[in-house]
Amino acid sequence: MCAAGALCPRPLLVERSASGQPPNGRKRRAGTLQSSDRIQGLLRRFKVLPEDGGEENDQAVICMTKLQGGMWSSSQAEPALSWLARLHALFWGEARASAAVAAGVSDQAGFWHLDNRSIEFDRMGDGPLKRAAAGVDARLKADAMQTLCHGDPKGANIMWDAEKGVLMYDFQWFGKGPPTKDLTYFFATAALNGRRWNQSKDQVGPVPPAGGIFTSSRRNSRGRLFSSTA
Repeated sequence: MCAAGALCPRPLLVERSASGQPPNGRKRRAGTLQSSDRIQGLLRRFKVLPEDGGEENDQAVICMTKLQGGMWSSSQAEPALSWLARLHALFWGEARASAAVAAGVSDQAGFWHLDNRSIEFDRMGDGPLKRAAAGVDARLKADAMQTLCHGDPKGANIMWDAEKGVLMYDFQWFGKGPPTKDLTYFFATAALNGRRWNQSKDQVGPVPPAGGIFTSSRRNSRGRLFSSTA
C-alpha cells in the first residue's frame, strides 16, 4: 500500500495468543461485535476461535511504525481522495478483493453495514429507510466494482504532512466493498462535515438557513446550460 502511494503505518510485529480461558480461569464475556453468527464464523474460519466453540479471548500485540505529521483539515480533501483512489486501485476487481478476503481480510468494509448493526436496525422506526435497508445491503454486496476499502475514512483517522501529504491509519474496519462506501463516508464525515458543496467556487460552503434555496447551473448532454433549484 505504501509503495502504491497510500501511506499508512507499516507493521513491524503482530503477535497473537491462542484463544482459550484467560490465565486467571475466569470466563470473559464476548464483546458486542462477537455476538453475531457471522462474526463467530469468521473467527473460527481464521483460527481465532476453536472449531468446537468457545469465546474469543485472544490477546494480541501489534507493533507498527509511527506516522509523522499533524492534523488534517477539509481543505486537504482532494489529496485525501487521491489516497483513497490509490488504495482502491491497488485491490480493484472481484478477483483481487476476494483473494484478500481469502487471506484473512474482512468480507465487508466499514462499521455501518447491515450484518453488523442488527441492534441499531431493530431500534429503527418503520419507514422507507428501514424497508429499503435489505435491498441497499444486497446491492452493495452485488456491486461489480469491488475493491478493498479503508472502512472508516473520517477526519480523526487522517493525518497531513507537508512533505508526504495525506496519511491514513486505523484500519479496524478495513475490508471488501464498493469504493462508494469509503467515498460516501468520507464526504459525510470529513470533507463536508455539516456543510454543502459550492459548485460556483468549487469549494465547501456553509449550509443555508432552513427554507434556503439551492440553485446551480450545469450543462446537459448537448452542452446547453440549464439551471436547477432544490
